[in-house]
Amino acid sequence: MTTPNEMLRLLEIVVEGEAAGRESCDAILETMSRCQTGGYRISKCLPGEKVEVANKTGSLPGVRNDVGVVTLLDRGERYILSCFTKEAADDFEAEEVIAKVSKNVYDHFTS
Repeated sequence: MTTPNEMLRLLEIVVEGEAAGRESCDAILETMSRCQTGGYRISKCLPGEKVEVANKTGSLPGVRNDVGVVTLLDRGERYILSCFTKEAADDFEAEEVIAKVSKNVYDHFTS
């Protein structure tokens, strides 16, 4: 079990190359960039041509989570996002909440 804040800190030290060696941290982010689940979560409402998303999802009945590093390609800047849901009556709605939060965060960093 983990918390959204713990996942933010973990991703922060991976991005900074402090979780392991720089090469290993880059490999972690590369693996995350190929995540095949969660297309309806952090990345759903983001402009694919302007961002790269390296994320890790989590799903259980009534739970939809997604944590990731979003790179703004035109700026070369990154931000980390961690969204956890629980007791969701509808998994689709939980994913929509994550997508909307992600879009709001993106708009904040790009406005």
